[in-house]
Amino acid sequence: MDDYKEKTIKTYLTERLEPAIKSYDKKARFHRAWFIVFKVIQIITLALIPILASLPIPCFKLLAVISSSLVLILEALIALSSHKTKWQLYQATSKTLASEKFAFETGAGIYETSDDGRLSLLVERCEAIIKYRD
Repeated sequence: MDDYKEKTIKTYLTERLEPAIKSYDKKARFHRAWFIVFKVIQIITLALIPILASLPIPCFKLLAVISSSLVLILEALIALSSHKTKWQLYQATSKTLASEKFAFETGAGIYETSDDGRLSLLVERCEAIIKYRD
């Protein structure tokens, strides 16, 4: 009986919980990267606008207008895609699931109880986190 229980625990940890942690971490890194790319382009473009506007050649004023439009488009894309919000949410989810796993494996906190209810408690808590975040 204990062999089956141990296999069930290991199965849940390796086939469900660890892939979920890795998936949320990967999603967090993806959204963080895109947020940073958009922001860096936006900052560089914003820094170029006063330079372009101060140049006496007329085509540079057109470039300043185009640059301003690019900044507006980037800001709209950032707002529309919610990369920063998603990055923070996915990172928090990954860390929360990893924390639950660690507490379970070490028998800390709420997982100090007897072996009978530990797995059920872990599954309930982790599945609630996963369900809420997807």
